[in-house]
Amino acid sequence: MRAILQFVKTTIVGGMVFLLPLALVLVLLGKAHEATHRIVQPVADLLPFKEVAGFGVAKVAAVLILLLVALIAGLFARSDMGARLAVELEGLLPRRASALTLLRSMTQAGDDRIKVALATVDDAWLFAFIMDEAADGTLTVFVPGAPTPTSGSLYLMTEKQVRRLSIGVREAVECISKLGVGSSALVNPQSTAGRASR
Repeated sequence: MRAILQFVKTTIVGGMVFLLPLALVLVLLGKAHEATHRIVQPVADLLPFKEVAGFGVAKVAAVLILLLVALIAGLFARSDMGARLAVELEGLLPRRASALTLLRSMTQAGDDRIKVALATVDDAWLFAFIMDEAADGTLTVFVPGAPTPTSGSLYLMTEKQVRRLSIGVREAVECISKLGVGSSALVNPQSTAGRASR
């Protein structure tokens, strides 16, 4: 029963993460259409005909304007200047991208790109996620905050500054969300098993 509830919970979270960008796009398109409709309405009122194929002139004009803007934006995105701008914008959102990647890793079975570890920062050991590993051994480490694990800080560390844990991202995230309750079983599973066998 517990496994079924965990599966349902994980699936729901995964569905929300998948649908969120789509819902955001639909909301933005709706707002853009409303704004464009208000702008073109006064012009449409001056035309001798009020409908096109059964739809109001202002609504049709608003859709056509949005499609034209999208076409222009697409052409700009394919240009060299657009490509450079996209790279610069991506550079401004590293923490957000890490958070989204972390959420996806929580909900996708078999996704082992992100490794769970303990990272030493200011003489303390903190739960951390190894997001990337460079060829020279440098690790990109995301140290989450508690109880919100998708917000935190990025560090560049060496292997000596981390201690890898043999647990999944989902387990670590749940522990962080619970303010560390149950962390002893994750950090020191052998000692916990030893106490249980006594």
